[in-house]
Amino acid sequence: MEIDKYNLDDLVSDKYFYKKINDNFYLNDYQINVLKSNGIDYNKYSSLKELLFELDEILYEEDNEQLDGISRELEEFYYYNFVNK
Repeated sequence: MEIDKYNLDDLVSDKYFYKKINDNFYLNDYQINVLKSNGIDYNKYSSLKELLFELDEILYEEDNEQLDGISRELEEFYYYNFVNK
């Protein structure tokens, strides 16, 4: 059976749940770990928009697939939660 190849416990792992950061935005464990490993202190940003601006600045200077993926995830979250449609 094909479902047997998936670890269902991993699908409900805490690493996929979002945590409130500074009462202003949310990040999951994976995003936090990637930001930390790239020397980005997510706690110093007062908004998601500021963090996205910083990620854009970094990605303009260097090619980083992990940061690019996180940036796209956060931009999508920002769009659906904060942009008037």
